[in-house]
Amino acid sequence: MTFRKSILFLFSLSMIATLAACGGGFSTPPPPLFITVRLSTTPTSLYANGTIPVTATVANDSANQGVTWSCAPAGSCGTFSSPASASGTAVTYTAPATVPARTVVITATSLTNTAISASTPAITINATAPPPITVTLSTGQSLTFNVNIPAGSPLSAIQLPIKVDVVKVSESCTGAPAATTGTTSTTSAPNPTSSGSQAP
Repeated sequence: MTFRKSILFLFSLSMIATLAACGGGFSTPPPPLFITVRLSTTPTSLYANGTIPVTATVANDSANQGVTWSCAPAGSCGTFSSPASASGTAVTYTAPATVPARTVVITATSLTNTAISASTPAITINATAPPPITVTLSTGQSLTFNVNIPAGSPLSAIQLPIKVDVVKVSESCTGAPAATTGTTSTTSAPNPTSSGSQAP
């Protein structure tokens, strides 16, 4: 019985030595590579209805499924030109038409592993600038304008400085009025209230 055990022991040792020499059975597999998602740079603010391209780059995704796009706050954060995209393919984000109650965050989520995602820093959505106002002045009239911006107001509908385009009316040699443009003045309105005048 002792001889038999000795033979088995020697045989086991020889098998271990053979496996070690061949490198089989004892090598440690490399750790798995985790999927990562990286987003392109986005601005910190955007006008309502404004658009920007956004791109997600996905690494270590053997399935190459790309990402899905979402944003918050849900329902009032804007839209995407496509709900999903491949890695490195840009989609167009459109800001909401009205200013949401809080800042917007854009998120790209891996389709292969939905636990992996990346989000942008907060984006402030500003109100669109009001349309230009046209005022017709007769000779000798002047225009006075007032801009009231409450201190600490989050609204940015009025962008400073204020640009005033003046159209001058002159008499041609035949006596008929001829409108000419080219006089432009820029006025910076300090917070909270500024006023000024512009003569024709």
